[in-house]
Amino acid sequence: MNEGRFRSASDASADAGQAALNSFAPADINKLLKRVLESSCFRGSLRLTNFLKFVVETTLAGKAANIKAYTIAVEALDRGCDFDPQSDPIVRVEAGRLRQALARYYGEAGRDESVLIEMPRGTYVPVFRRREPTPPAAHDSVPPAGIELLAASWRESQLLHKAVTQQSKEVAAQIAVTRAALADSRALLQQPLPGVVNHSAPPLSPALSPVAHDEKAADRESAGQSEPPLGASGIRQTLPFGTAAKHRLRKYGRAVRIVLCVIGIVAFFKRRSTSSGH
Repeated sequence: MNEGRFRSASDASADAGQAALNSFAPADINKLLKRVLESSCFRGSLRLTNFLKFVVETTLAGKAANIKAYTIAVEALDRGCDFDPQSDPIVRVEAGRLRQALARYYGEAGRDESVLIEMPRGTYVPVFRRREPTPPAAHDSVPPAGIELLAASWRESQLLHKAVTQQSKEVAAQIAVTRAALADSRALLQQPLPGVVNHSAPPLSPALSPVAHDEKAADRESAGQSEPPLGASGIRQTLPFGTAAKHRLRKYGRAVRIVLCVIGIVAFFKRRSTSSGH
């Protein structure tokens, strides 16, 4: 029953192929067949070459009704006269490979061919038809180069935005540290200045702690002095200003370093703003 169905489909395809062949010149089909067989899709397979050549030439000769599994096996695939299509599936296997090879040819080397050679499933008779033009895609109006350029510009703008945001955060953090250092320095400079008699000027640094007095005593002992000498009014004289400044710098060196750091940062931002203004 399957054999009868296959024969009916084959006969119908033969009639359709013969009708379609009337719209093509046999010479044009032969030229197309030669290009197909010389392509890389068929050059390395003798069975596919003989299969396609046999069915196309038989159709061009007006004998498409004679294209059967038996005739293909005997005439194209070198099978003997005792070939049995029911027990030997070589024709069906090679027909599947032939369809794949034709599709590969028209997708690669034959993508510009205007005429197609096809073998519909269920039959071994080839069909010839003209290729339908492919409608342009909707996105073809925009050149690919323009799309790539827009994408590159967008990525560059994203990177620039990220860099500017990061730099703004860093500048804000530096300003916060500078303001904190300025507040600490101002609090230290507002404390009274010790060690100067009858000094009416505003305070410059906090009072010396007992540890500072101990350091002064140690310096006097190393210099061979016991106590500072008394003045004319009976009040003990203070240490020389240079020695007192040395002790103040030693104890409050951190405050001095902070002030110097603040001055350097302010000068840096001033130079940077001046250069950006130019």
